[in-house]
Amino acid sequence: MTYEKVSFIESQLEEQYKQVKRLRENITTAFATYTGLTITEVEALMVSGATILNATDALSKSIINEIREVVIAPGSQIISIGNA
Repeated sequence: MTYEKVSFIESQLEEQYKQVKRLRENITTAFATYTGLTITEVEALMVSGATILNATDALSKSIINEIREVVIAPGSQIISIGNA
């Protein structure tokens, strides 16, 4: 590979990195605005990329509005969608 091609590829990667960083900042800001959490709190939730909250934790952080019991009417047909 020539130096010019390597430079071009590096500049493309750098631009993609900047775009991903801006997207992450926009998501963080929108999520903080929606939930009322601070940017720091949202960033802490996003740090690993795999934070999983239970329903009670999500409710306490205003990520969800309420927790309700599932009510399925007797005789309802249940259909499974996905891998069998």
